[in-house]
Amino acid sequence: MAPAVLRLFFHDCFVNGCDASVLLDSTSHMESDKAAEPNDSLARLRHHQRDQVLPRARLPWPCADVIALASRDTVSLLGGPAWNVPLGRKDSRAANVSAADAYLSSPHANLTELLNKFATHGLDA
Repeated sequence: MAPAVLRLFFHDCFVNGCDASVLLDSTSHMESDKAAEPNDSLARLRHHQRDQVLPRARLPWPCADVIALASRDTVSLLGGPAWNVPLGRKDSRAANVSAADAYLSSPHANLTELLNKFATHGLDA
């Protein structure tokens, strides 16, 4: 589940910032980020394990903070680095499917395409 949790985090943050918009469902006024092709790869987490990370009960913290904390803790528990997670994010009320398509890698991207996409966000290999 660790790769799925970390993937959820960067799929959320790469679009409109770390605002949990990737969790929003489509409405009559807005198409969800979930509809973007790159987010097809999040389906396993969304359908089978999301409730383990983000329970359906109302959380006392923004979902955006919970995604960030879950990502940090998952990486750390598996022996990776830990980092400070400033809290206080606001959960979005809007999604942006076109930005998700533009800023996220296709689930079919090769390594070169992935490295280039991460580089646009200031990340290297």
